[in-house]
Amino acid sequence: MESDKGGTRIYFLLILFLALVGLASSIYLTFSHYRILTGRQLEGSFCQISELVDCDAVASSVYSEIFDIPWAAVGAVVYLLILSFATFGLSLGRLSAFSFRFIFGLASVSVLFDMYLAFVGFVILRKICLICIATYIVNLGVLFFSKQGSQASMTALVRGMLRHIFLQGEEDRIDPVVIRLYHSTNGVIILFSIVMIGLLRFHFVEGEKTTARRVLESFRKQKPVAISLEGVPRLGAESAKVKIVEFSDFRCPYCKKMASVLEIVRKRYPKDVALYFKHYPLDKDCNPLVGKTLHVDSCKISKLAICTQEVGLFWELQDLFWNTDKRFVDNLKRAVASRGEDPRKLIRCAFRPETAQRLTSDIEEAKVLGVQVTPTIFINGYRMVGSFDPIVLFQIVEYFLAESEGEGMRGSKRTDQ
Repeated sequence: MESDKGGTRIYFLLILFLALVGLASSIYLTFSHYRILTGRQLEGSFCQISELVDCDAVASSVYSEIFDIPWAAVGAVVYLLILSFATFGLSLGRLSAFSFRFIFGLASVSVLFDMYLAFVGFVILRKICLICIATYIVNLGVLFFSKQGSQASMTALVRGMLRHIFLQGEEDRIDPVVIRLYHSTNGVIILFSIVMIGLLRFHFVEGEKTTARRVLESFRKQKPVAISLEGVPRLGAESAKVKIVEFSDFRCPYCKKMASVLEIVRKRYPKDVALYFKHYPLDKDCNPLVGKTLHVDSCKISKLAICTQEVGLFWELQDLFWNTDKRFVDNLKRAVASRGEDPRKLIRCAFRPETAQRLTSDIEEAKVLGVQVTPTIFINGYRMVGSFDPIVLFQIVEYFLAESEGEGMRGSKRTDQ
């Protein structure tokens, strides 16, 4: 008998440990989700290791949330309930069988949902999220230990859970005070979780949605412009429903932020969004439209970037161009050479008249389109000026995607103008 109690205690302790790990992981993924969407986390986390292993891409994908609430937040609530059940079972021996049954039920649902999330991550997104995998392992562990601790068949576990879902019929075995404490504790956990999730969503999302609505209102006052995209660096499918063209300067800090934001947008909508890059250096050496040079040597940097496009390395070497310093040219030469290209050819290319003409072409088009500052982006021909958070662009992309499906409202509203 003592050995049974000791074994039961060990299983509850293991479940408590795993639930704490799962709770910590879920809280991290929840805040990571909101921090990415609101532009507070643009540089990438420790879990963004490669193109394949990227927790951030998974945490900010369209599959990571429901009604602007990340699934990780729902997972945190489940882990809090598991902690509650395990604590009751560990503290009160009479509740151990009941606790194991419900922990098993919660873990079963979690594992089934994990199968869906794993499919989304591995098959649809083609990304590996290490923290997500950790929660999958946690849920499997909780499922296993709750089954072992209950020492009952799966049929008995399910029947017992359904029969005594609210501890009904247990009054003869369990003190009514304990039953009230049980209901109160779990009720507080659920209520607290709902309030906290609601506050998080309001704090991170509502203001951004207001900004998105203002931008869309400004679009309704514009006429979409046609932009030449032939030969322009493109990231994404040419047939994408949403085309984002950025006029940018590699030495502009706001442009650097916007480039990170646009990459997050592209990762969220890999099939529906295509990014295009056009040069607008705020440097009088090549841009007569600026009153004074704001970013020294940005003309030279743009020419080098144009030349990397010719050898297919424009997007691959973006980080170098956004982080120019005194060793930039040497770093660029090494990077080009490591990819099998001749760095001397790249430098010669930067001094060719054709390269200067290509840069001039972008600047002249910017003038026609009314571009005056960087960053300026055009989404399907509609202009946005300045730097915005990812979630604002998500709302705008969703609008254009809905419009492409015949659900947009711009057509009907523009007839009044």
